[in-house]
Amino acid sequence: MTDLECQSRSSALQKAPHRPQYILQMLLGLAFLTPTAYALEALPVPRVGPCPTGYLTSGGFCQPGKAATFAVAKTGSCPSGYQTSGAYCLAGRNARHAVPLVTSCPSGYAVSGAYCLGRRNKP
Repeated sequence: MTDLECQSRSSALQKAPHRPQYILQMLLGLAFLTPTAYALEALPVPRVGPCPTGYLTSGGFCQPGKAATFAVAKTGSCPSGYQTSGAYCLAGRNARHAVPLVTSCPSGYAVSGAYCLGRRNKP
């Protein structure tokens, strides 16, 4: 290798980003750009008639498929950020965690019709 080739290669290596720091920056950037970073997790729900969109029947439950969104049994109108799917309310993209209102809401939740909604979209 000639002196010119060595200098050129050395210069290119100095300009390359420091690998561990660069990888960490990329991972942090991806975490903030991931649209599902704060999405509600779809969980099995007790079966009440046909399963909601994206769910499959599994015994007495509706099991979420790959594209399923969080579901809660429907009581009256669906809470804000949810849409009706049979006897269930399915969470939209920016929906907050919802639980049926029994007597009062748990800490960190507020009453919204027949539901308690979390202050954030993560339970």
